[in-house]
Amino acid sequence: MGSFLAVLKVFGKQESLISFPMEGYTLALDFPVREGLFKFLDELDDLVLQYGGRLYMSKDARMQPEILKAGYTRLEEFKSIIHRYDPDTKIRSLLSDRLLLTK
Repeated sequence: MGSFLAVLKVFGKQESLISFPMEGYTLALDFPVREGLFKFLDELDDLVLQYGGRLYMSKDARMQPEILKAGYTRLEEFKSIIHRYDPDTKIRSLLSDRLLLTK
């Protein structure tokens, strides 16, 4: 699989519950949709987690809940805040449903 766009950035120290930036480098890659892409992206997800990284939640359309949980160490704390202020889950989205943020 070849990426037609690559963007490398560096971030300083960050303090947040679920913000994507963390200290270190981030590499964004764009791939054309074709056969085998999603299997390849699953392999990249595992590689990212293996090296202590995480996926950018708001720019992703296919991440699985377990990948989110593994990459965002303060996710349960964030979810408890959501449930405290919205116990009836009135505020939700397709993204929050897919990633089990509102469940």
